[in-house]
Amino acid sequence: MQPTEQQWTRLYETAIAFKAAKPWSILENGDIFAVKDPNSSLTGYCCVMGAGGELYGMAVYLGKNGLDTLLAMFNDELNEDPIFIQHCLMLSFDDRENLQPKEREMIKKLGFIFRGRGAWPSFRLHEPGYYPWPLEHAHDVSFLSEALEQAIQVASKVSENSQLLHSNNDQLLHRVGQPQPNGALEWHNEWLLPVEEGEMESDQSPYVPNELLLAQLKKTAKSSQSIWEIDLFFIPTPVMEKGRPYFPMALVVMDQDSQQIITMHMFQQSEASFIVPQKFIELLQMIKQLPDKLVAPKPEVFPYLSPILDFFSINCFTHRGPMLLDEFKHSLFAQFGGR
Repeated sequence: MQPTEQQWTRLYETAIAFKAAKPWSILENGDIFAVKDPNSSLTGYCCVMGAGGELYGMAVYLGKNGLDTLLAMFNDELNEDPIFIQHCLMLSFDDRENLQPKEREMIKKLGFIFRGRGAWPSFRLHEPGYYPWPLEHAHDVSFLSEALEQAIQVASKVSENSQLLHSNNDQLLHRVGQPQPNGALEWHNEWLLPVEEGEMESDQSPYVPNELLLAQLKKTAKSSQSIWEIDLFFIPTPVMEKGRPYFPMALVVMDQDSQQIITMHMFQQSEASFIVPQKFIELLQMIKQLPDKLVAPKPEVFPYLSPILDFFSINCFTHRGPMLLDEFKHSLFAQFGGR
């Protein structure tokens, strides 16, 4: 459902109040609190940005998976650029030229006036595999409004009690709204452990291996002492086909002995659970050879291949240091204008 003008107006007014309250002058970038969505079972984990004096705003990471990504960012444990994998609603205050045309049109339509650098509210949905995109759904607009309003309240309480967000265990401060007879929400604090509740289901199709094909391949493919490097990563240039732009994923396999790329495929992330094992099987059929070892720079690659790897008993290793694939990836990123 598309947001109404009333919902958009509330969001912009809340963003204006949020900026006036300057919660980043009270909350550090690493301070996290939660807001339970009053219209669903989903929890948003909030992080106010601006204490470093660069980017001002707030991100609401959605669900336990969103929180895990945020904590991995804080702990420098991410294997990917956050833009490819984070799942959050975000308010940022940007320059006018950084807004999309539809955002400038909405501001004009609602009659708001913003002037100067870093003065223009921008509301984006960050979703794994997709390019950050302006909000399009009423639920997202309403939830971000609620979260920003609660952020103002939390910052005010922290200014009175600097230890409010600190806990001796893994519990986080949750702002929970209780519906009242008049339809309003009465908000209160609860200290709760982050749990997986109401997580959004994956739209990826599960891969079902063809056992007959695997059995035939086991007879025809010869064992070897070869080591293959394998990686699965995002290409930094978004693709616009229909709907929202997305970052394509690349599957690349290199033979260490020949230092040659023996397969490469690009696809949308939603297809990864099917495409990755399918293309790996096609590679085995073409090469007619089983590697002795598969080496990847991150462990997240192997679950896509688990049915195949278990069937053929291929040894898998994670190597955090330099790999032969690195030079190819760097040239590929340069070709696509990435980092």
